[in-house]
Parts: sequence; structure tokens; C-alpha cells
Amino acid sequence: MKKTLLSAITLLCAVHTSFAADIYVNNSGQPGTWSTITLALAASAPNDRIFVSPYGAYTENLTISKNLTIASAVSGTTVNVVGNVTIVGIANMQLQIIGFEFSSTITAQTGSASLSGYSDIYIVDCKASGISGQAFNRMHILYCQMPSTSITFLDGDVRGSTFLDLTVNDGPNAGIGDTTFIIGNSFRRLIWGNDDNYMFVANNYIFYNANSYAMYFTKTHFNSLVTNTIRNNTIRSIGTTNANTAVRFINTAGLNWGNVVFYNNILSNSFAACGCGVVIGSCLVTVAANKPVFYYNNLENFTDFFGQNIAGNVTGATGTVDALGRATGTNQIDQGSPSLEYYDIDLTRNDMGTFGGPYSIDNYMNTADGKARVYDLNMPFEIWSGSTPQVKAEATHIK
Repeated sequence: MKKTLLSAITLLCAVHTSFAADIYVNNSGQPGTWSTITLALAASAPNDRIFVSPYGAYTENLTISKNLTIASAVSGTTVNVVGNVTIVGIANMQLQIIGFEFSSTITAQTGSASLSGYSDIYIVDCKASGISGQAFNRMHILYCQMPSTSITFLDGDVRGSTFLDLTVNDGPNAGIGDTTFIIGNSFRRLIWGNDDNYMFVANNYIFYNANSYAMYFTKTHFNSLVTNTIRNNTIRSIGTTNANTAVRFINTAGLNWGNVVFYNNILSNSFAACGCGVVIGSCLVTVAANKPVFYYNNLENFTDFFGQNIAGNVTGATGTVDALGRATGTNQIDQGSPSLEYYDIDLTRNDMGTFGGPYSIDNYMNTADGKARVYDLNMPFEIWSGSTPQVKAEATHIK
């Protein structure tokens, strides 16, 4: 039922750029085709679509500086490129790269993009050795399975992907107020050092299996009326020293973490002497209202708890999770916030961890062949007789 619904919505609500012409890359030699991606890029006009045959490798470095869709000509079959991609941003750029495996990096440079004219860059179902985005590039990384790859950007979102680390750096402007969505991913560590944008981190499995932290905050965007939300994640760290902790905040006086709110997460430290907080034994954030807020979380081995322990937390509880963070312990099932907006997809009370709530990682990781193309779905939590429900979906597709 879920996949059928998503497929229907994809057809009806997919978001894409309007295109001028279709260009093909293959070795057929037919008129209107090109033998390399570089030649096709040179021949393309803004808003064209370039379809690349996946049969055979392309050894070339690509530079893209216009609105385009560039995709594998065969859905579900990856195009192999021995080389890197450099994207030069332009004002209001709409670029989609779908179904490629690059031996090197994807780098988005600022170019002529600006605060009043962002570039939107969609990297869909791709692999690369590294992905980075400079200022004024919104990096939309969707359904990319690349467990050894680190991602660094200033603005954007990551959904339904497997990767190594995500670093969100600070931009050149203060208080932009966009929201960075990190939803339904499996990765090792999140490092957040951005005070321009808010965060919405949901249904991720974040697991650092060494002596370090799985989630680290050095800055956040503070507004007493807006929440930085971290909900339904399984965040684990395994190690044997004080460097091991699931979540850590930088130990700096004057910082205000009071709008960072953790809901319904499984937070687990394997080393009992460590905790969720700042440097062990020293806390410069002394005002209670400036500490992060915790509701309905499962906290394991948190002896140095740094935060406002408000309501519903299960402290010191142990439980088990599967390979993607599914809660299997009794302290983690049907123990989340009872509020309607945190309902589970199976219509039970909200579970803790990556499989709880409406953004369950199951929507992103267990998809049909070719990957789900709906990456954001907004719909009402309840429907009343006589009402007209509004459903909005954002998606990528190529045809």
C-alpha cells in the first residue's frame, strides 16, 4: 500500500525543471547523439535533459554551470564516470544529477550564486568519493548509497542515504532561517557548526563504533520561537574512553542551546562514565534554560547528563536495536510522545528510534527498484468528515 501510494504521488506531484530538448550520450553514432558527456554538456542549452547510456565507462572530468537534468538513460542502471564533477553555481540554478557513480568527488562552487539567488543542486541515487557544497548552494542529496563517503555543506538536505559523516558548516550570513532536513539516513557521525539555519533531524540511524561522538554541536541557530528538532533517531557510540559519547555539545560559555529539542530518540553510550553533554567534569553553560531539552528519550549510560530533563525520558534503561536502529527493547516500543504529530505509520503510539513516527527510515531504505522519488510528503494527521485534505509532495523524476 505504501509503495503504491508513493508511486501515484510521484506521477502527480513530481518537481522538475521545465526542459527545452533531450540530448543523448552513447556510442551509436546516430545523428543527434554524442560520444562523451563533456561534448553533450557543451552542446546543451539551459533546461535541457541529457540522458547517458550506462553501458561502458566514461573517463572525463565534468564541469556544469547551467540548469540541466543529467541522468542515466536506463532507470535503475548506474552510469560509471572515472573522474570528478565541478558544479559552478549560478543564480536560481536548478540542476539534477541522477543515477551516476563517480570515482572522485562532487564539488559545488559558489560561482555567481548569492543570498538572493541560490543554486539548488539535486544529487539523486549517485555515488562519489566525497560531496561538498560551498556557500549559496543548497545540496539536496537523495537516495545515495555510499557508506565510505563524507558530505560537507552549508545548506541543503540529506534523505534516504547511506554515507560516512555529515558536516554542516557555517555560512557567510547570519540568521538566514532556512531549515536543513536530515531524514531517514544511516551514517556514522553528524557535526553541526551552523548558526544560520535550523535543523530537523529525524529517523536516522547514527552509529559511531569507535572512541568518539556520534553527534557533535558547536553552533546552532537560536530563536526562542523556533525549535531545532531532533526526533526518532537511534544515536549510538561504542568505545572505552571518555571520548565516547552519543551526543556532545561544545563547552563554551554564553552559548544558548535552549531551542534544541530531542524527542523520542534512543541515545546509547556503551561506556558508562560518559554522558550526553559538554566536556566531562566541566560545564560552562550554567543557566538551565540555555541547555538542550529532552522529551521521551531512551537514555542508556548517561551519567553526566547535560540538558533539561523535562518529561517522559527513560534514564538508565537498556534495550536493543537492529542493524538500522529498529527498537526491539520494551523500553523503546510505544514509549514516545503521545502527541498526534508523532504517530507511527502503523497507527500505534509513537515508538522511539528510527522506525517511529511518520518519517520512519523504512520509507526511505526499503524502496522498490529504482528508488522512491518522493522525498518529502506533507499530509494531515487526521481527516474529518466534510473536510478537504491537502497533500503536498516534493519529488524528483526524469520522465
